[in-house]
Amino acid sequence: MVARTALSTALAFAATAVLTPTEALKNLKTDWDAYVSELPIPDVIDLTDGGAIDMQMGRATHNWTEDGSISGEIYGYALKNSTPTMPGPTLKVAKGVPISITWYNELSQPHLLQDSVEDSLNNVESKCYPYCGVPVVTHVHGLESPPEYDGLPYRSIYKNQSQQFHYYNNQSASTKIYHDHANGLTRLNTWAGLMGAYIITDEEMEASINMDIETDIPLILTDRLINTTGDILYSDDNCNAGSTQWVPESFGSVNLVNGVVMPYVNVPPAQVRFRLVNVANARHYNISVPFQDNCQIVATDSGFVHKPESFSDYLVLFPFERIEFVCDFTN
Repeated sequence: MVARTALSTALAFAATAVLTPTEALKNLKTDWDAYVSELPIPDVIDLTDGGAIDMQMGRATHNWTEDGSISGEIYGYALKNSTPTMPGPTLKVAKGVPISITWYNELSQPHLLQDSVEDSLNNVESKCYPYCGVPVVTHVHGLESPPEYDGLPYRSIYKNQSQQFHYYNNQSASTKIYHDHANGLTRLNTWAGLMGAYIITDEEMEASINMDIETDIPLILTDRLINTTGDILYSDDNCNAGSTQWVPESFGSVNLVNGVVMPYVNVPPAQVRFRLVNVANARHYNISVPFQDNCQIVATDSGFVHKPESFSDYLVLFPFERIEFVCDFTN
């Protein structure tokens, strides 16, 4: 039997709250229904044997709920010639096994969040901007990479350009996150949807500590501002209202898990491994797990903890922080 678990249970504050909207924004949708959408699981690209793939950054229509009753445009990642998604596919690699990814930029101007773009840095960097598309460059957060493959902001590429990065994966088994890192646009490109999980595995070590668990669920947590027609918005609230487009922090009015508003998840009567990632722009979360007595923390940003840890009252998760826990649903 498969049990249906609302993510309010696993993420009581994080997944259920409809948050106070920014006063300066109008037409926000706030009447969201919780637990009407099943948690989508991103496609997994298995690179544990190494190899090379082509990935693109593009624009697509995204459903904020499972039934598609409200949708909007997003930026997303996908294999070349596939439909971009938010979040992008999970990239699964093996410790010590190098891979190569060629990243292709398919993003045209104007920017999806053009009203929030401050152009000066990009105008200095490239004389073709803004006529050559939206600049992007992919960074794998938490991965040890040489500078030429680390997705540094000044290595941005423009539409119809590509760059090949090599990833050596010489780190402990752990959950990382890949996202856009373009100069002056990281806040907007990531908010628009350019993010995805990057998982380093170590089968031998994981089997030795009984972590070779069949059901492994990523929970990519974000907050967003979405209006009544499904358009994604960025905050225009700052300390010097009207004087600048630089708004470094945006707080959403609703929470998403794996790109969908307040979903539920079906879990089997077995042990389940959850990989929780906070990809919010600025919000940190105090996450309560009502069945925490059945769960143990097994890993954080850098890899496995020395020994499994019991939950405290809350899991506190700051932007781009990751934590893994195992819950036993046998009973």
